[in-house]
Amino acid sequence: MAVKRFLSLIISSLRHDKMRMKIYDDSIHGCLSYAIGDQVSGAAVLIDPLNEIGSERYILDLQDMGLRLKWIIETHLHADHISCAHQISDLTGAPVVMGTSSPVSFHFEPSSKLQEIHLGHLSFKFMDTPGHTSESISIILTDRSRGSDPLAVFSGDLLFAGDVGRSDLALTPEEERVMSANSFRSIQKIMELPDSVLLYPAHYGASKCGGIFMSGSQFSTIGFERRNNRFLSFRNEDDFWKFQSRFRKLEPEGVRIIRERNITGSSK
Repeated sequence: MAVKRFLSLIISSLRHDKMRMKIYDDSIHGCLSYAIGDQVSGAAVLIDPLNEIGSERYILDLQDMGLRLKWIIETHLHADHISCAHQISDLTGAPVVMGTSSPVSFHFEPSSKLQEIHLGHLSFKFMDTPGHTSESISIILTDRSRGSDPLAVFSGDLLFAGDVGRSDLALTPEEERVMSANSFRSIQKIMELPDSVLLYPAHYGASKCGGIFMSGSQFSTIGFERRNNRFLSFRNEDDFWKFQSRFRKLEPEGVRIIRERNITGSSK
């Protein structure tokens, strides 16, 4: 059946005490997005919603889960796929949160201004983690019904299972070196989290937003990556950049066109 170009969509539902999470998987492009809600307050967030999934699908799924959308969070300006964050915001009134320096032409709430949002027992803390792009952020999730320790980090395109996000898309070679150095420093910040913290990236496997070591696993832990991710063995920015530039994949098709569409918020 030809549905969205044979899109292979796997949706996983997870329950964690007062938390409900649904993971959306576009396996053709290796893209992941997340719906996370607090079952007591009934409030939810979406992280990195994909146009391939469709704005109506996200909204209907949240209704089926008994949740109402409060925030839409974009970890960065995507260059490999079209986002539907702006369309969902128009349909629901939920504001879009992005890194403060995001170059989009539509209104958004800067992550540095909010710093953290609370939904019932859940808190989402924003961390500036430039490297894949200058405005990239990561999101630290805590479920206070369980305790005050962080439960998970949504790393966008900074850190993947087995790999890191590339720093060269739509950049000059000089800009790439700067962004790679930023990525190295941002990853050190992420590595300050406890080993037990779950790692939920924006991509895996087939995605061209990382390198050839990207795992087929959709998630990991900080501890596992600390012990097994090749990129975390480097102690200086120069060696990190040399390894990163040597083992990246081919650039995604239509990078500049996709970026422009995401800048304007257009899904067409």
